[in-house]
Amino acid sequence: PAPAPPAPAATDEVLVKARQRVAMTVQAGALRVAAVGEAQQDGKLGQTISVQNVDSKKVVLARVSGPAAVRVEVGGGP
Repeated sequence: PAPAPPAPAATDEVLVKARQRVAMTVQAGALRVAAVGEAQQDGKLGQTISVQNVDSKKVVLARVSGPAAVRVEVGGGP
């Protein structure tokens, strides 16, 4: 069996803390929207967490993309 690929560095580091303000980015094709959110839970790089939009108060699922930054996953099939 082939060896497993190396894991990205610092995957165990919490980049987003619960109740922290985060930069939310939504990308849908050529459309890109940015908003401010509040993380509802701690998150590490690549993890999906709940984030509340500060303006609309709507809670969405978003993937941690960096320190205090998340990307909202937009559904879209073929």
